[in-house]
Amino acid sequence: MFVDGVSLLDFVSAANHMDTEKTFTAFHNQQKTGFVSMYEARIALSTQHLFPMVFGRATSPNLDDCQYLPALPDANRWDSGTTSLHYQIDKSLVDITVQVESAIDTILLDSLEARQIAMECLIESKCFVAELCHFISQDYSKWLHCGHSSKEAWKITSVCVR
Repeated sequence: MFVDGVSLLDFVSAANHMDTEKTFTAFHNQQKTGFVSMYEARIALSTQHLFPMVFGRATSPNLDDCQYLPALPDANRWDSGTTSLHYQIDKSLVDITVQVESAIDTILLDSLEARQIAMECLIESKCFVAELCHFISQDYSKWLHCGHSSKEAWKITSVCVR
């Protein structure tokens, strides 16, 4: 079980938007398809996405046609207190990390080397997510300080993130 940054971001999306019925359906489907855990199934699914789902679904089949990140049409949705996506990612990442660490310990109990590699992947993925969040905030702030309007600065940052 290896975890990448995009999968961690997809876990955040799932943690914030999954109800009980969908959880049981996902568990059933994961069992039918032969995945050992829900995490493996989610990781496999996340590789099918062009873009982390936490940033929203593009309405256009071509992501380059979008001016902004689909779930973040303005900077306030990114960083405006406890309702912002940045806050939700930070908050969810702690819980998701504990869950994934537990799954790694359980699944890779008999293989110390594989467990160590999976933990290193998890640590690197967490660093990637943290650095991406920092980049988004810093890049937006940089463009604002260069004299761009909030709308223009957010548009430039969105393009950079995509």
